[in-house]
Amino acid sequence: MLTSLGFEAYLLQLDSTGFRGDISGFLRGLDVLVFNIPPGIRKNPGNNYVGRVDHLMKAIRRAALPRLIYISSTSVYGRQQGVVDETNLPEPDTESGRQLLEAEARVWQDHVSRSTLIVRLGGLLGPDRHPATTLSGRAGLTGGGDPVNLIRRHEAVHLLRLALERSDWEGLVNAVHPEHPTKAIFYGREARRLGLEPPLYENEADENPGKTVVSRYARELRPVFNTSIFG
Repeated sequence: MLTSLGFEAYLLQLDSTGFRGDISGFLRGLDVLVFNIPPGIRKNPGNNYVGRVDHLMKAIRRAALPRLIYISSTSVYGRQQGVVDETNLPEPDTESGRQLLEAEARVWQDHVSRSTLIVRLGGLLGPDRHPATTLSGRAGLTGGGDPVNLIRRHEAVHLLRLALERSDWEGLVNAVHPEHPTKAIFYGREARRLGLEPPLYENEADENPGKTVVSRYARELRPVFNTSIFG
């Protein structure tokens, strides 16, 4: 389908043993690569995500790629860390977060030889992707007082476009909407907006709420987050 639209397309598969497909041809002549492959550890606990990233970095070195934008996740921060920004050392409390943090380190170790930007996306919301649909009608949920750390799909696309336009943008950026309502408030209101039964939380307030992910680049990201987190 992509080739019929005039794109130069490559079929690639990456697993723990390496690439299948013409990765050298795919990378040849590229100015920038945006790389986003979810770890998939929830469905496959034995998944070696870091190993897959190692194979990618070897291919990138051979191709002498000048710029890499790597999509990571705010799950590298642990729930117990409170308010965090890009200056805080992550303390992941899940296996997925631990492997993502290690993958970031593998990507960053080559930053001297290429321009590298690591984007830590919050939880992704989209027209066909909304946690309110899976939480609807559920009762006895915990963590109702935890703040949400989310980003809408069109906001993530807007941010990546900015990153592609700014070749000087390097390092880390937390890509999270600046509004952080609690889970109970947000998912309750969103469920009602979507015509669904709201989820019920055991606790809608918490003396020790979960993490709140913010960014040092709030001013630069203001055009990205120009609407409310509520639909």
